[in-house]
Amino acid sequence: MLNTLTAVWQRVYLTTTAQFIGNVVVAHSVALSDIGGFYVAPFAIPSDMRREKPSNIYVHIAPLLAPLAEGESIRLKLETTIIHLDRTITEHVVELTWPLPAFWLPTQPERVLIDDGLSQTYAPNTFSSEDFIGLRISRQGPHAADTFDRSLKFADSLDLQYRATDCP
Repeated sequence: MLNTLTAVWQRVYLTTTAQFIGNVVVAHSVALSDIGGFYVAPFAIPSDMRREKPSNIYVHIAPLLAPLAEGESIRLKLETTIIHLDRTITEHVVELTWPLPAFWLPTQPERVLIDDGLSQTYAPNTFSSEDFIGLRISRQGPHAADTFDRSLKFADSLDLQYRATDCP
């Protein structure tokens, strides 16, 4: 069984007005020229997480306006700080160039896996029992791989997907 834990954004570090995905999913826009994103309030690794299995982070995004051309992409970066029980700290960074769907509309949000190249965000055994983590997701607008010249809407949450201890 796959469990999903939703972590709610606690702070916004952009000077943008609130946007929405649909009628009530709060989001904030990030322009092409921005290196900006959102921090998630730190949380403990779920006690039922099978740490010997890979785990994933997903973000929901939508364009503020429809793209003009096919073949555009955005550059995303997920930074994770892991505070271990022994008080050591591990930093984990995943950068992703994500190809946009053709003719992507603001009414068609996408759930994007922050992929390390191996169809996972975190490799097995990245986390230990009782780890405490903080997350930051950002668009790297000025990066050469980010060719989408419009703003994006990031839903104000991330999903952590993992295998629970009660399943194979």
